[in-house]
Amino acid sequence: MNEIIQRLKTSQERANATSTTAGERAGQEWARKHAEVAELRRLARALNSINGRQFEEGGAAVQFVWIINPNETPNWSNANDFWRDVTWEEELPDQAFVAGFASGALDLWDEVRHQL
Repeated sequence: MNEIIQRLKTSQERANATSTTAGERAGQEWARKHAEVAELRRLARALNSINGRQFEEGGAAVQFVWIINPNETPNWSNANDFWRDVTWEEELPDQAFVAGFASGALDLWDEVRHQL
């Protein structure tokens, strides 16, 4: 039984790493081509205050959209619209992708914000 658990944990870690990396690339692309300064500032401020760029399990995709656009009601529909435009996928991304996305966007923001 321990071998099965270990194998599945390894599989999960590999999937999370792949999702995080894809999210980082997508986040950099979004920051480079689509993000507004206000969205990036809100994202940086929010994630710096919640323990190093962490999102809640199960609601990360909605939480991200609410952070960058607090005037929108935080719901699945608004989140779906944002993420479909970003990922071209019908399903909301998982927590690892969203964390990677935020990290990638903020890495780019950190590089350029002092030049504005």
